[in-house]
Amino acid sequence: MDWVNWVGNEFYTMQSFIDEALKYGVSRRIQERILRTMTWQDRIFLATNDIKVIKVTGKRGKPIDKVIKTPVIIGYFKIDTLHGINLDPSNLPQELKNNFSGTKYNGGAPSPIQRGCGIQRSTGYYVETTPTVDIKKIIDLQNIVSNAKTVQGGLRIFERPVITHLLSFRGFRKFDGAEFMRDYIAGLSVIKLSNNNDRRVELNKGYYID
Repeated sequence: MDWVNWVGNEFYTMQSFIDEALKYGVSRRIQERILRTMTWQDRIFLATNDIKVIKVTGKRGKPIDKVIKTPVIIGYFKIDTLHGINLDPSNLPQELKNNFSGTKYNGGAPSPIQRGCGIQRSTGYYVETTPTVDIKKIIDLQNIVSNAKTVQGGLRIFERPVITHLLSFRGFRKFDGAEFMRDYIAGLSVIKLSNNNDRRVELNKGYYID
């Protein structure tokens, strides 16, 4: 399944988010009810505003700053890690014990990460990809229900940001990633052949599934 998640501009610019994600990987907080519907290696496309400030002439003839926000998709990541899982591997059913690769954090990660939205500390378990133990099963086996969870993975950044008709939203929405990627590759080819100086690919669809 593919999803799209909006990166707000309260803590990040487009470039500062990309820089952080390339350094530390992507980490997006998620509600447990949504996480239950996801699987390992789901793609999560990342949308945000590409913000530009230009000088324009004001009413009195003086130059003023005008902020232009363009919604773009900058890339995606695949879910290969869960952070903040509250369970005890010693209490797992026998058939799952050998397939569990969680690492215990006592009061936070050994090396807290300073991200644009704050310091990342997460109690519980850091669970890397375990294909034989699906995400829903891991959540069902928790000792304590908690919403302090993140999905993580490495950023696959697009060669050029993709202008879309998406409006900002909270959380995660199902997304037609296959159709989006076909249109993106086709649009990128057109731009390269036309020697267009605009560094962005423009697509006139939303690609939502629901």
